[in-house]
Amino acid sequence: MPKQLVYRFSAKPENDQVKLDMDDEIKEPSSGDMLDIDGKRWTVNAVMTERSLSAKGPIPVMTIYLTNGR
Repeated sequence: MPKQLVYRFSAKPENDQVKLDMDDEIKEPSSGDMLDIDGKRWTVNAVMTERSLSAKGPIPVMTIYLTNGR
């Protein structure tokens, strides 16, 4: 099932990166996971999942809240 992932860096929506995962290839991260994005390491604080309506039905939209990892 396709899903949309929204990476929110340091609680700043203006810096969001959005990825569309049409083939369910991206694993949903969990709180506490470490992710490497654009050459930086980030810690997952929380993941919220909502449903967005599209012409083909609802698709999950996961907002992944990140802070600088150490």
